[in-house]
Amino acid sequence: MEAAGIDTILVSWHGDGDFDFDTVVDDEEKAAMQRALIALMDYISANNAPFKVMILVEPYMVYPPGMTLANKQSILDFLWTNVCNVYPTFMFNWETKPLVVSWSNVDLKEPADARFTVKSWSSTDNPNWKIDTTLDWNWFPDPNFVDDTLSDDGVIVVFPRFDEYWMHIMGKTLSGPYRRVDPLLTEGAYEQAWQHVVDNKDNVNMILLYSWNELEEHAAIEPDKGVSPVSYGNSLIEKTAAYHLQFLAGEDIKTFSNLWNQFVEPAR
Repeated sequence: MEAAGIDTILVSWHGDGDFDFDTVVDDEEKAAMQRALIALMDYISANNAPFKVMILVEPYMVYPPGMTLANKQSILDFLWTNVCNVYPTFMFNWETKPLVVSWSNVDLKEPADARFTVKSWSSTDNPNWKIDTTLDWNWFPDPNFVDDTLSDDGVIVVFPRFDEYWMHIMGKTLSGPYRRVDPLLTEGAYEQAWQHVVDNKDNVNMILLYSWNELEEHAAIEPDKGVSPVSYGNSLIEKTAAYHLQFLAGEDIKTFSNLWNQFVEPAR
C-alpha cells in the first residue's frame, strides 16, 4: 500500500460477532475479524506506520433495515470505545471527526452521533443518485458511469477492473447478470477512471480505490503471481503510484505499455 501511494485504509467491518444485538457472540468468524482489526491498529500504532484507518460498517446484521436507533447507537458506541477512542492518532478524520462509512442499507446517520462523521456508500447505476437516494458516495462497475461518480463532497472512486464471471461459473447467486469490466486488463478501464479524476482535480478531495478483499471480484491491485486470468506482477501497484503522482501534478494519465505488456498473458 505504501508503495502504491495509499495513505488511508478503509476497513470492511462486520461487527464483533453479535449479529442480532442480544449481547451474545453468534458468529466466531466475525468476532475473529474484529480481533484482526485490533491487531491491525496495534501494528500501525507500534510501528508508527504511515496509514490512517476509517471503518466501513457492512450489512452484517440479521435484518439491516429493521435496526432500531438503539441498535445503531450500539454500533457507534462499540466503535468509539474499542477503536476510535483507543487509537485516536491513527483514525482518519473527515470534516474534523473520525469517519465511519456505512453501506447504504445500514444507515448510521441517525442517531446523529456528534463524535463521528458518517457517510453512506453504495453502488447504483442511477444517474440521479444524488437526488433520488440518500447516498453520499457512489460507484458502479461500468466505465460508462465514471462521469457520474464524483460526490458533492469531492469523493471519487477508481478501480482497476471488476469481474464477476468467475463467481458466476462457481455457482454464486448474483443479484443480476454477472458484470465484466476489463477482465483481461487490456481495455484501459483503470486509466479511464484515473483520467476522470485528473479532469476533475479541482473538485476532488478524496480518491477511493475499490481494491476489495473479495478476490473473486478481481478488483485487487496487490502483486499477482499467476492465479489471475492474466498475470500482471507488480504492475497495478506501480500504475497506482504513477497515476496518483500524475493526478497531483495535474497531468493527463500516461500509460507505460512496456511494463504492461511484460505481464499480460493470454487467458487460459
